[in-house]
Amino acid sequence: MSIMKMEKPMNNQEGTIFGFSVEGLLNWTNVLYLASVAAALFFSVALWRLSAISSENKDRQLERYKTDARERISQAEAAARQAQEASSLANERAKTLELETEKAKLETERLKAKLAWRVLTQPQHQMLLASLSQRTGTATIAHVANDPESLYLAIQIANIFSEAKWTIGFQSLTLSGAIYFGISVPNSKSEDAPLIESALQSSGIPFGKNAIPPTAMMTGNGGISEDSAVLFVGTKPQ
Repeated sequence: MSIMKMEKPMNNQEGTIFGFSVEGLLNWTNVLYLASVAAALFFSVALWRLSAISSENKDRQLERYKTDARERISQAEAAARQAQEASSLANERAKTLELETEKAKLETERLKAKLAWRVLTQPQHQMLLASLSQRTGTATIAHVANDPESLYLAIQIANIFSEAKWTIGFQSLTLSGAIYFGISVPNSKSEDAPLIESALQSSGIPFGKNAIPPTAMMTGNGGISEDSAVLFVGTKPQ
């Protein structure tokens, strides 16, 4: 009887794994480990560099943003100053226009008062009528010839005398080389003159007592005596 010998498989030979020696596998493992460490180091450095580049880009962008912001703020401040200056000029112009408008109004009112015809107010009318109505009298109402404004006031006064039942004459006088302003009740011997003066004074109507300048021509009379009291309406005072 023969005895069979068992042989170990080739791949299970002592000191080998899958046909590779243990030493060889260790060498390859060391190589791969070093390669992985080198790769890890490379990617770490690369990541650090990328992070640094990204940070630098962010810093540059931030600086650009800050620069742009400063420029915009500066532009806005300049625009605000210009707007404020324009507003100040507009306010000054408005004040100037307001003053000019006020001056124009005052000048208009002055011209209106200067050019307006004299008109007795209702209180003046009533006071003059009441004073003259104390008794009847005789008077001549005279005015400057060719002066419509003087004629207008003389008519108002004459109507009040008539309403008070006075006997009146009405004259138009052409003055000889002279101008007389305002109302006058010249001194006369008539006893009616003081009453006329008192009536004018109580009515707040200004008058004087100067003599009438020499006349070149006179029209109208109404049959009144030359010795009667005279109320002369001269040219409107300037």
